[in-house]
Order: sequence, then structure tokens, then C-alpha cells
Amino acid sequence: AWCKTALGQLHYYARGNRWDIAYTVSAISQYGSSLTVGAKLAIEYLAGYLVGTVNFKITVLRSNSPDVFHFFTDSNHYGGGRSQTGVMILLNGTPLHWRSNRQPLTADSPAVSEIYALKEGVKDSKLVQWVAEEMGIRTAYPLVLQVDNAQARSFQGDTCPNSKIRGSIDMREAWVKEMREQGVVKTEWISGEENLADILTKSMKGTKFASLRKRIEDFQEANILG
Repeated sequence: AWCKTALGQLHYYARGNRWDIAYTVSAISQYGSSLTVGAKLAIEYLAGYLVGTVNFKITVLRSNSPDVFHFFTDSNHYGGGRSQTGVMILLNGTPLHWRSNRQPLTADSPAVSEIYALKEGVKDSKLVQWVAEEMGIRTAYPLVLQVDNAQARSFQGDTCPNSKIRGSIDMREAWVKEMREQGVVKTEWISGEENLADILTKSMKGTKFASLRKRIEDFQEANILG
């Protein structure tokens, strides 16, 4: 019983301000209905990580520059299971919105899982910009989603053969294409090391995880404040 209570509390932190544990909480939640011994040990390990990073916080430095959004999407395709979607949105270089969740259906190829992640990224990005507009924050279109895969980029640009994904997805293809044709969204390729959403889609070695976490924490100072 304590494990399920702890898992619910971890969800609260993962959604509120601990983007660094979002993937781990999502992965453990796959066993939520029947927690295994391994899942219980993972909860204890994650609790230890939280104790060791009790001073973690989302820091926002004041900037006199115009407000800038950055959008990142990523997917990790699992050959024998459901892929993971990761979306990271930054406002003035500071994490504002993030998600890490298992895709509802099993993707039969990396291209399909990446397109699904792109669709989720577009949806979240549009919602964030709508809220910003209601608050009087100036926004710009098209939304530029940064991706590290050729599949999503070529799909969004309508340069890949339809036969590779035909029958694999429902209306996501048409929906993303409509956004592109209306000038609402476009994609921009970046390397995997530069994709901040990578931390939301897969397990990493400690050194790589710490390096990417620091990159996110320093993003505002490096890319906004200069």
C-alpha cells in the first residue's frame, strides 16, 4: 500500500516541478496495478535521488528581451513494446511544460512513434501558446519544434514515401500536414545531444543524465541571457 501512495506522490512532483524524474515515474507507473519487487526497489532508489537533490529548483532569471519559446519533442521506440513520448517546452530558457508518457498503442516502426510524439508536441505547444496569448505574452508562428530524427522531419516536410507508414496511424498524418500547410508549425533538426526532450524518453547512465540535466538548467543563461 505504501508503494502506491508513494507513486502518487511522485506523480505530483513529476508534474509540478521535477521534470528530471518524469521519465522514471512514468516507467515505474507501468507496474502501478501490480507493483513488482523491482518496481518497489525503483521507488526506493528514486526516493533516495530526491533526498540527494532536495535543493533542486526551477530558476528563472529576469530578462529584458522579448519572450521566447523553445519546443522539443522526442520518442524512444521499443521493438517489443510501446514507445515513450517526450515533450519539453521552455519559456525564456526555463522549463515551463513537459511530458513523459508511454504511447497508447504499439508503434510498428521508429517513424510511427516519432510521428506520434510530434503530434503530441504540436498539441502541447499550441495549448501553451494559446495560454500565453491570453496572458498578453507576444507569440510567434510558425511553432518551431526541434526534433532529432529524420523520420518526423521528412514526414512533416512531406518528403518520405507514404507507403512506409500507410495503415499504421489514423488521422495524425493529415492533422500534422494541415498544421504545416497553415503555417502553424514546422520542424527543425537538431542532434540527439541537443534535444532536451531526450531526458524524458529513456534511461541514461548517471554521467549522461547529469550532463543533460545541467544543460537544461543552464539553457536560459546560455541561450537567452547570453
